[in-house]
Amino acid sequence: MKIKENIRIKQIGDESILVSHDGENMNYTRVISLNKS
Repeated sequence: MKIKENIRIKQIGDESILVSHDGENMNYTRVISLNKS
């Protein structure tokens, strides 16, 4: 899976979240839930 350069995945507790590093708002309408496999 390819992730855009300005987006990082952060682990908080048992959840992984997407964080934008360019200060812009993120559009979460196309985000899907992924399992750990």
